[in-house]
Amino acid sequence: MIERQILARKLVLFARKRLGLGKLDAIYAENVILAYLGEPSPYEGKLDYDPPELPDALYEELEAILSTSGHENPNKEAVAIFGLLTPLPDALDEAFHRLMEEDPFKATEYLLEIGRASGYYAETAIKKNVRWDAKYEDGASSLVVTINLSKPEKSNKDIAAALKEKSLAYPACALCKENLGYEGRGKIPPRGTLRFVSIDLDGGPWYLQYSPYGYFSRHCIAFKDEHSPMKIDGHCFRSLLDFVDAFPRFFIGSNSDLPIVGGSILTHEHFQGGDKELPLFKAKKRKTIANKDGVEVSILDFYDSVLLLEGKDKAAISALAERLLAAWRDHEDEKRHFARISADGTCHQTFTPFASKEGDTYRFYLIFRCNSVSEEHPGGIYHAHEDKWAIKKEGIGLIEAAGLFVLPARLKRQLALLAEGTKKGRAFEDLVKESPDLQEFSACYTALEGGESVEGYVNSVCRAILDDVAVYKNNPADQDAFEAFVKENL
Repeated sequence: MIERQILARKLVLFARKRLGLGKLDAIYAENVILAYLGEPSPYEGKLDYDPPELPDALYEELEAILSTSGHENPNKEAVAIFGLLTPLPDALDEAFHRLMEEDPFKATEYLLEIGRASGYYAETAIKKNVRWDAKYEDGASSLVVTINLSKPEKSNKDIAAALKEKSLAYPACALCKENLGYEGRGKIPPRGTLRFVSIDLDGGPWYLQYSPYGYFSRHCIAFKDEHSPMKIDGHCFRSLLDFVDAFPRFFIGSNSDLPIVGGSILTHEHFQGGDKELPLFKAKKRKTIANKDGVEVSILDFYDSVLLLEGKDKAAISALAERLLAAWRDHEDEKRHFARISADGTCHQTFTPFASKEGDTYRFYLIFRCNSVSEEHPGGIYHAHEDKWAIKKEGIGLIEAAGLFVLPARLKRQLALLAEGTKKGRAFEDLVKESPDLQEFSACYTALEGGESVEGYVNSVCRAILDDVAVYKNNPADQDAFEAFVKENL
């Protein structure tokens, strides 16, 4: 049928313009696509077609035709076809490293553009996410709030269970290099358009890709070649500093290596980075404590308990961070539920580290984390407390700890129902009868009923969550204890 022949030609023309498909490769690709579509020969006429920037319309047209051609999973087949049109992994890696010699930013922009054009980086879907700046009248640091409409929500129990599981699946996790070209299964999406490039961090092989979810500008992921668990240690610190040497425009950070405080994936060592736009990087210094081995040590004026190490000697910064980490892991304070490493090696204290670079000066951020629990807070003393779980129940990973909240998609519907209900003067109990998942939103309903805006309420909850996360609270006694710990262990 002619519409299938035309679609095959449009796909090839798009790939020629947006994905760098070569002349001979275009002939090959068009014939393969025609076979997918059940056509024996190509379109013979002249096609007046100006390829768009993004592939969304082509995906829709391709899936519609595949669904009428007897294909059981049109989306999987469409991704496979776009994978055929996308530069092969080795060719893309070679092109990336050629650009690295010229300008690292050109290299990373090339990788991003391939992700956009192949559909792996879902720009159209990302633009539908809800986002706003959370500003506070008392002059406290602004936060950023997003409701991500494509991100699945995970509980701390899900994350901890995944760490203990012995994976029998292939690939072992969503970050493994073996995902290249994987067809997908169950809840695992097809990875035909996944592309990443090789980088070296602390003398070992890593890879760099862009996140398909794009929580912030140029949100990228660096992941280790080996499928091994997250680990905060000297290797982690040196790797972060190596990354900002290679890509000075970006920041890079690591989730912690413990359940509750460790983000969503603990089974594969990885970092996340991008443009330096997270609120943490705009925070001012609360107090400069010392200058140790050429490294200035300051406590930041932020919600979490954050130490900033600044200097030009990355070896000195890494060594100081290691010394502080060892002390923090072994620090005991019964009043604050800090516990030393137990005889069986169980650890409850760690860091969420970040690195950035301005000129020849490194900035290394250490967010102090603790995953202790109590009878009052079985989900984590320094996690979002239970009264805030309606808004955010997942672990507070590096992105939230740095002031950008990624909230679950369900909130768009739930908050709209609550706002409409209070506007119409409806009773909370009636709203819950119609939508039982609003049961946990009584505090939100009361605030909205009292005249608070939806955004204002969510802003206050996000701020309170980071206050929960802080191991040293913003009061004189805790700040004195924080400063004393740092001074004692420099």
